[in-house]
Amino acid sequence: MMEVMGGLDERLRGRLNNMTTALIADSIMELGHMPRVMDAAIRPVLPYSKMVGRALTVSLVSSPTPLTVGKLEYSGMMLVFEGFEAAGSGWIAVASPEIRECAVFGDGFSVWSRSLGITGLLTDGAARDTHEINGRNFPVFSRGLSPLGPYNLLKVSQVNVPVTVGGVEVRPGDVIAADHDGIIVFDVEWCEAIISQGAAHVAKAAGSQAALGAGGSIVDQHWSKPDS
Repeated sequence: MMEVMGGLDERLRGRLNNMTTALIADSIMELGHMPRVMDAAIRPVLPYSKMVGRALTVSLVSSPTPLTVGKLEYSGMMLVFEGFEAAGSGWIAVASPEIRECAVFGDGFSVWSRSLGITGLLTDGAARDTHEINGRNFPVFSRGLSPLGPYNLLKVSQVNVPVTVGGVEVRPGDVIAADHDGIIVFDVEWCEAIISQGAAHVAKAAGSQAALGAGGSIVDQHWSKPDS
């Protein structure tokens, strides 16, 4: 059985979920870090979906079983969550497949994941069953779509190891924030600071808007000037 860390605290998840990824990115930069932003090609299956949670990472490799031999073999993704029900909520399943021709996630896996308290699904590969997923309003982010399932094509290689998704390294337990603008990954230890910085950023923006309304300059309000 895999070792499972604690999920993202509901208070933190709720406050981060109230922030856009743009605000989170600005807050991370204002704290002196460069945000880890995924390739823009990874998009929500349901437009304007939103999810925040800690990463449960899964590496998938090509299966050596020919599709024409024997009965269909599942990828083993169900085994990833053995004993997961006792681990709490606030998780995002992050799958890094070796091939992208077939879907990693579909409706069945979405339903089962939600029943375990998983917040959403993210893959550098494909998803399918989009009509059903949209009807359930469950966030799934993928690089593309395919009607082809993972049977006999993909199998689980490793769980809870660093994986690369969308050109970004995702470590087990990293926090993922995703919305229609994109996907950001950051250290769980930064949550409180990001939330505090985000609140300060919003307050400053409100003050800037008031100043602009009074005839101030947008340059003076938003950007520092280089030393002359």
